[in-house]
Amino acid sequence: MSLECFLGGLVSSSDPLETLISLCFIDQTIEEILNYLSNQLERVQKVSNSVKRKKLNDRLYMLVMSLKNQDPATKVSKLIFLDSNIHCFDLESSQIGLAKQYKLMNPYYKTEENFQIEYFKDFFLNNNFNLMIQFEKVKLQIKKFTLTKESSWTKDTKDFEKYLEQLKAEYSNIYIVGWKSTAPPWLILLEKAYSKTEFYDWKKKQDQIQNHKLLEKRLADIQNSKTNLDLYVFGKLKMEILQAIECYQLKELYIECKKLEKLKSFVDHTLLNFTIIPIFSIERGDVADNFINEYNGLMGIKYFA
Repeated sequence: MSLECFLGGLVSSSDPLETLISLCFIDQTIEEILNYLSNQLERVQKVSNSVKRKKLNDRLYMLVMSLKNQDPATKVSKLIFLDSNIHCFDLESSQIGLAKQYKLMNPYYKTEENFQIEYFKDFFLNNNFNLMIQFEKVKLQIKKFTLTKESSWTKDTKDFEKYLEQLKAEYSNIYIVGWKSTAPPWLILLEKAYSKTEFYDWKKKQDQIQNHKLLEKRLADIQNSKTNLDLYVFGKLKMEILQAIECYQLKELYIECKKLEKLKSFVDHTLLNFTIIPIFSIERGDVADNFINEYNGLMGIKYFA
């Protein structure tokens, strides 16, 4: 099984007590892992909530018992998720190299309401890097990054346009700060150099502006007498929307972001093979705000009536 299939097929109910455990070990011996888990078990005993303490203890102990009979000198690289079961994937050499290159926390340990699936999808599977270039007098500061990994380097500005063409062949999303000439259409100008967090806040807003335009058009179509309203699906997430998904009827789904997360928690990911447009409000009274209040933040468009 590939890592993509493993992560894609991993489904677990969310737990408000934050007892779903995500772990990753890179080139650690079984002995080192057991020592680490022993330390975590000691820390768990200090958790004040008795229900949470028992869940965390039982899950970590279950993993300890599964490893105890293995050769303590054996080195392994594993991605592990713990709920009432152990979900484990042995990482391949390319994934191990990626973890070392981008300095993945090792060991990685998180207890949250949900497994850190999206984190590891981005870290191991997302090769669509953003590239940010900043002019600084006679040199360039260049940073490439996804949500979970980042690297940077500097270069002089000599033959910059030729260098830019080389970068264009490798990266589809290039952002630049301090460009004084007329920029080619594929280059995106930024007013300032963003930190990674700032960039993704900005990017999320820009993407959502485009989603608002799509939503606005679909809502306007409802008022058009020529529109076949039988193509529209409204209602509740676990009723009308779920039924349309399970019957493979949907072409598009406009959905409030928090409802999308809920949908992913109970629907097989293989059924989500249509266009999904996540929606959130940027400011009070915008089209998304009205959509959430008036349409329950849900609107499906079917292939056929």
